[in-house]
Amino acid sequence: MAKDTNSSKGYIKLHREIQNNPMWEDGPFSKGQAWVDLLLMANYKDNEFLLGNEIMNIERGQFFTSELKLSERWKWGRKKTRLFLKLLKTAKMATTEGTTKGTTVTIVNYSFYQDEGTTEDTAEGTSKEQRRNNGGTQTIKSNKEKKEKEDIYSGIDEELIQPLKDFVSMRKETKSPISIHGIELMIKELNKLSNGDNKTAIKILEQSIMRSWKGIFQLKEDVKVGEIKTW
Repeated sequence: MAKDTNSSKGYIKLHREIQNNPMWEDGPFSKGQAWVDLLLMANYKDNEFLLGNEIMNIERGQFFTSELKLSERWKWGRKKTRLFLKLLKTAKMATTEGTTKGTTVTIVNYSFYQDEGTTEDTAEGTSKEQRRNNGGTQTIKSNKEKKEKEDIYSGIDEELIQPLKDFVSMRKETKSPISIHGIELMIKELNKLSNGDNKTAIKILEQSIMRSWKGIFQLKEDVKVGEIKTW
């Protein structure tokens, strides 16, 4: 089977909360799951804790446990757990140091799993995802606005539709786009100014388009001060 060339590139964020997920806790664990579990249990920074009357120092990439606890956690037998930890040591993936009080597990090259690419790869991956998400959002938004505009023009006399669209286009070209609600208000005002006469309404629209006016008002020869309205 051909190897996926992208499968070993980059990384994903994996919150430790996954360890409390019933699906994660369902056992017995696979070897791969047990390995990831060790990575999740390792301390992200140096730490210390009290064990009996002794203060234990645990470095970054380490954690304190016992073979018994791991066996119970992974739902394995003690022998299988011991052999697995030995396998990790042979593979130079993790080491263990046992005492009478428990076992310290050390992840070899812990920084490789936590530091590699955490700046550039995360930023690049997040940026790409945001671009994809934003692109999809913008498409949905544009389609919705397009449908709303089409709904606005429904019921309008056919000869008025194109002049109305030309006015909306002019507003957009002059960097003062008009909203859906603005178009609705404009259509109502246009009907008042024209007294429902399509020819007058068209002239009113053409007047504003020719002069790049943001609003509509009575034809120039009839306009009165204070009657100009914009949206």
